[in-house]
Amino acid sequence: MNSVVDEKQAIRECLTAARRGLRPSERVAEATAIAKAVVSLPEWRTARRWFVYLSGPEEVDTTDLVDELLARPATEVYAPVIVSRGIMEARRLRDRSELRPGRFNIPAPLNGEAALLPFEAILTPGLGFTAAGERMGLGAGFYDRWFAAHPQGCRIALAYRCQIVSRLPTEDTDAPVHVLVTADGARRLNTPAGSRRET
Repeated sequence: MNSVVDEKQAIRECLTAARRGLRPSERVAEATAIAKAVVSLPEWRTARRWFVYLSGPEEVDTTDLVDELLARPATEVYAPVIVSRGIMEARRLRDRSELRPGRFNIPAPLNGEAALLPFEAILTPGLGFTAAGERMGLGAGFYDRWFAAHPQGCRIALAYRCQIVSRLPTEDTDAPVHVLVTADGARRLNTPAGSRRET
């Protein structure tokens, strides 16, 4: 029996219940505050290559953020496409009309071209986070594998307050985020690979 795996599963169940238990009014209020904090980040003004997640019903809503990025002529937007078990790709999204139901019925730009260059900013989903930037996903490892293969770019996590916990059991394969954004504002935590600030 793997104690780390068991502990992660127990925490996932608690975090899932907490997120699912948010009232609609709480979701809207927090998501609105989170979006305001995101657009105040320097990356929002300067990054031209974005990897974004297309939010599901229980995730922090990214609809308005993604639509604003899509409306920028000089900005390239990519979204996840699950291509096989545990593997996802970033593919170009030019307009929401290009989205088709992908694996798990998640809308995705199935016919978009794959990304060839590193991203400058990545809107990062997750089930739970710590104040230090540790991240817990749903358990399939899609993002951790993708981050391992594509370490460049500022990972900007969006989270409801109920998703922030004091600690998470982590392994070497668990990739942290660089900026954590909640309704209380944005916190810069870690330095992205390849950043000029990296020493």
